[in-house]
Amino acid sequence: MPDRITVTVTDRISAIDAALTLVHDGFVESGFMRPQRARRRVIPQYFNPGTFFAVAYIAGRPAGALVSVPDGPFGLPSEAVYPEEFSRIRATGVPIETGSLAIAPAARAHKRRLLTMLFAAQVRIGLTRPEYIVSITVAPEQERFYRAFANMRRVGTERDLYGYPAVLLAAPVTEMAEWASSGTSVLRRTAHRLYTESDPSWLTLDLPVGMSAPPSEEALLERVGFPLLFSEETVSA
Repeated sequence: MPDRITVTVTDRISAIDAALTLVHDGFVESGFMRPQRARRRVIPQYFNPGTFFAVAYIAGRPAGALVSVPDGPFGLPSEAVYPEEFSRIRATGVPIETGSLAIAPAARAHKRRLLTMLFAAQVRIGLTRPEYIVSITVAPEQERFYRAFANMRRVGTERDLYGYPAVLLAAPVTEMAEWASSGTSVLRRTAHRLYTESDPSWLTLDLPVGMSAPPSEEALLERVGFPLLFSEETVSA
C-alpha cells in the first residue's frame, strides 16, 4: 500500500514554517538562491492578502509545499520577469501565481503524487474565485506535463528566471477543472476526483472565513507573523 499523503492549506505561521524551510532548501539545491541563516525563503509577495500555503505530509512529516499568491499590493513573484504577460492576464481575469514548489529529498519517490495533490488543493481553493487565472513558471521541458495535466498554456516567450530558462504558463481555474472532468488519462481522472471529492479525508483547510477579502492589519500580523518572517535577510522573487 502506498504511503498516505495528507495536505494542509493554511496561512498560519506555525504551519507554514515547515513550508518555508522546504522551499528554501529546494531553491538552494537548485541554485536559485544563496543559503539564508534562518533557512527560510520569504518574498514580499507572500504577504499579498489571500496568499495561502499547501503543505503535504507523509507519516506526519512535511514532504512537499506549494504557495499560491493572488494579485495584490506586492505584485506577483514572477512579474518582474514577465510584466507584459501579466498585464495581458489581468485584462482577462485575476491572476494568482502558483509556485515555490518544493519536495523533500526523502519524499521524491512520491513526487508525482505529491505534486498532483498539492495542485489539487490549490485548484479547490481557486474554484471559490472563478475569476482566478492560475499561472506558474516552469522549465521548458516541464511545459508538456502541465499542458497534459491542467491544460495550462504558454503566455509570452521563454525568459531567464533565477538564471535558468523558464516559461510562464496560465489557465483559468474553471477551465482547469473542466479539462480534468473531460479527461480519459489516469492523470486527468485522478485530478478530477481530487478536485470534486465532497469530503476529502486527505485535505485539511485552516484558512480565515472569507479569506478573499483583504484582512485588517491586526489580523495579518496575527496570522502571518510579518515581523518574524522579515527578521532575516529576504530574497527577491
